[in-house]
Amino acid sequence: MSSTVFTLLKAQRVLPVAVLDKMPNVAIISGLKGTLDFYLWKGIPCCRTWPRHKPRWRSPAEIATTTVFAYASSTWKNLPAEVRQAYESQVAGIGFRAIELHMRAYIGGINY
Repeated sequence: MSSTVFTLLKAQRVLPVAVLDKMPNVAIISGLKGTLDFYLWKGIPCCRTWPRHKPRWRSPAEIATTTVFAYASSTWKNLPAEVRQAYESQVAGIGFRAIELHMRAYIGGINY
């Protein structure tokens, strides 16, 4: 299977990509899972290295708010049914979920 290597600009990053003449069979794709990623881009069969998660640096303020967010999220599970119902009635028809309103109220307060 011949391929031409080129670079594809995507989201301001240069990704090395191999353009394939045709997609390999499913057994080859399955055997290379975790190493190579086969996909169609605008109908063109392509292959690239398997995407890797690269953790980014977090600021001290972001780290500090993580614990507040985690605690606020855990309090939702322990709220009485009446309080949850109150949140549900407040968000009816405005595109929020009740837990999102609860998080806003807990972290930043609600201004009526």
